[in-house]
Amino acid sequence: MSKVLGMETASAEPAGRSHPPGAVVARTQRKELVFGPVAFELLIEEGAGFEVDAEVGRFCEPPGEQQVVGRVCCAVRRGPALPRQVPWPEQNTLRFFALDGGEDGYRVEGRELLATVRRLGAESFAASIELAPGSEGGLALLRGVMGAVVHLQGGLLLHAAAVELDGRAVVFLGPSGAGKSTAAGLCRGARCLAYDHVAVAPTTLGYRVWGLPLGSASTLPDGPVGAYPLIAALRVRRSTSAPSIERIDGVPALFIVREAVESADLSPVGEADYLRAAMELAECVEVGEIHTVLGVELNTLLNGFFRPSSGESAGGRPR
Repeated sequence: MSKVLGMETASAEPAGRSHPPGAVVARTQRKELVFGPVAFELLIEEGAGFEVDAEVGRFCEPPGEQQVVGRVCCAVRRGPALPRQVPWPEQNTLRFFALDGGEDGYRVEGRELLATVRRLGAESFAASIELAPGSEGGLALLRGVMGAVVHLQGGLLLHAAAVELDGRAVVFLGPSGAGKSTAAGLCRGARCLAYDHVAVAPTTLGYRVWGLPLGSASTLPDGPVGAYPLIAALRVRRSTSAPSIERIDGVPALFIVREAVESADLSPVGEADYLRAAMELAECVEVGEIHTVLGVELNTLLNGFFRPSSGESAGGRPR
């Protein structure tokens, strides 16, 4: 079932404006929401529509005191050529392209979305968007624009499961079938923040992680939507003996993080940005490999791995 998110709705047509006889005047709706680490103001032309299904809507909040890394104003209109015809393996793929000419921003392309996101200030952005109607277009807008803002702020979108333990977050990394959801389910007393997708970004308080929708449901109870201190990023591997964790540093840690990056910008500029962000994350947050055994809890291992030592604070090593 789909729903239309309308935290605030109003005509954007200024009072008192006159138009020539017979002119077609586009009316807009204004909606505000927070999705992951980004606050959205959506100015939606009549006919464009903006819908998300219930699962995506669970990760959308009314604007308030949430910790975000950016705020974006989006001008949204219906894309006459959307949805585009793309090969089946790329149906849900979003591609990010750094803007030409040294401009600080991204072009985002997907089956249901064409968007250009530009930086206006340290934490403010503007986006021009063509959107396909329906809930798939709504999710593409949120993921695409949010992803662009996160990248511009030095963060990453990761293919990962995430859990909260005692107010801190652990992300489990690895390709499909690696056992991320299984590892999350072995954390006794934890709450699930994300089944398969997260955003991570640096803040003044250290790295934070935000759960994102989609993925197979966890056996754990869901935790509240919001920002959590990121204490560890662990590449999951299966074991037939005893569970264990190995701390990884340097280039191998960089590779573990880069392997999990979701976004598909294969340009030299984009790859350099991802490597830079992955390196910064690997330097500021504990990275390791965790070897799991089906049915054996991981709490003792995790507590010993990410307990901060003197001079460290929750959310990563000092920068």
